[in-house]
Amino acid sequence: MVQGLSRLSGSAALVRQGIPAVCVVPPDAPAVFRHEGVRFVACPASRSGRKVQCISCCGRFGLPLCAQGDRGFVITFPAHGARAAAAAAHCR
Repeated sequence: MVQGLSRLSGSAALVRQGIPAVCVVPPDAPAVFRHEGVRFVACPASRSGRKVQCISCCGRFGLPLCAQGDRGFVITFPAHGARAAAAAAHCR
């Protein structure tokens, strides 16, 4: 099971325990960054200019990157929509 959190520290802690995690980040977050020694990688389908969709993401075992449980990094999803600013305020 993948755990979803809105705080970077909580997501980093889960990955250090071997639990796959995803996290909401501000819309202007970098595509790849480190927080507390853990690598955070943007969902390929969420990055502008990319033609990747969930169904074509990575393809390992037929699963999107975010659904793969044996990864040692957090997948990030940028906050978006009418409440993006409010969501982003909780991400740090």
